[in-house]
Amino acid sequence: MNILKIEQNWGDYTKFLLIDEESKSTVYVFNYSNESWISGLYVPEEFRKRGIASKLLDICDTLAIYNPIDIGVAYDAPEWLENFYKNRGYRI
Repeated sequence: MNILKIEQNWGDYTKFLLIDEESKSTVYVFNYSNESWISGLYVPEEFRKRGIASKLLDICDTLAIYNPIDIGVAYDAPEWLENFYKNRGYRI
């Protein structure tokens, strides 16, 4: 797994885009003011069930300024993905 990390900073707002170059899987982690959240987790269907999403989210946990358990997740995630997030302890 080779992860490309793109960071953008605007004062107290930081956005990271993580891309797994092999599978083209992506996720964003945002830090703003006093909260962190994850959005845009995507793993192509042919690469699912290989632990890629978990590895990407492990990296998100290290990039989040705030306690990873307190990381919020975009509310418009599909139900199966919401369950994945909840099993990791994130709040929706």
